[in-house]
Amino acid sequence: MRINRLGLFLTRKCNFKCIYCCVQTGKDPADKLTFAELKDLLLQAHLMGAKRLGISGEGEPLLDENLFPLFEYARTLGMGCALSTNGSLISKDIAQWLFNNEVLVFAKLDSFNHETQDRLAGINNCYEWVDYVMNGITFSIPKGLKYLLDAGYGGDKLKIFSRKLLTIETVITSLNIVDIPKIVRFCRQCNLLIYIERLMPPSSPIFDRKLIPPDEEISRLYKEVYPMMNWGSKLITKLRCGYEINPFIDINGDIRFCFSINKSAGNIRSTSLQILHAEQLRLKNKLSKKSPLIRLRGPGFRECRSRRFVRNEYDWPY
Repeated sequence: MRINRLGLFLTRKCNFKCIYCCVQTGKDPADKLTFAELKDLLLQAHLMGAKRLGISGEGEPLLDENLFPLFEYARTLGMGCALSTNGSLISKDIAQWLFNNEVLVFAKLDSFNHETQDRLAGINNCYEWVDYVMNGITFSIPKGLKYLLDAGYGGDKLKIFSRKLLTIETVITSLNIVDIPKIVRFCRQCNLLIYIERLMPPSSPIFDRKLIPPDEEISRLYKEVYPMMNWGSKLITKLRCGYEINPFIDINGDIRFCFSINKSAGNIRSTSLQILHAEQLRLKNKLSKKSPLIRLRGPGFRECRSRRFVRNEYDWPY
């Protein structure tokens, strides 16, 4: 049973209150994995062939004290590291540490319009904005993003298989859909990757479904920005999610189908990662036989079963 990466939720603490967030943020649970348990989990993943550790929320990973020690331990195992962050807590020193340690960074940014970004983040002044000039064009960008660029991310050449990559992650909503082309142009100017994802609505009854743009608007956006995207970003748009065949572990040790579906085949405290992953794949194969195939809705961005399940397009089969 071989894997090529391990996904991990590290904390539920978050300094943003994104109005479209589909995960549980707040206080960390009492049964959160200890650092010793995280190291044991990482060793198990390494022995199963994992070459990369990917850390994301459910909250903001930079708020967790285990983040950097875990990255350091992963590197002693020869594993590459990836970090998903909202970028607001990135200082000059943190940016340089991430670059020096070859951490792939996925930084959230939904709009260059300050008011729109604040509204989507659910707080005022979510970023400190600074001017950044690239090829004679001035952009107003978050200070943390500037620190990452100054540290060495981006540059003249985009090497898709380099570990020193920076990807901007943008969620399409009705509020920022008109702003996304500018973000794409910025990424093209700075030789950054961009990952544009369709909104996965949270289960909260107070969620405003008007945030979900109609399919025809998403299709128009795709046709506008796809020609502007560099080849690396086009590749990301077409690739399947890596966690369809790799394990993703929750804060308390539960193995999850993905970050969005809180259903588990067990916990690493009682069962080895190898056995849990085998059971998870068995259940996923069962799901595959009873659900529609992954597809793009005509010209558009990547879809997955999780998004279609959350939109109530089919029932969970077990």
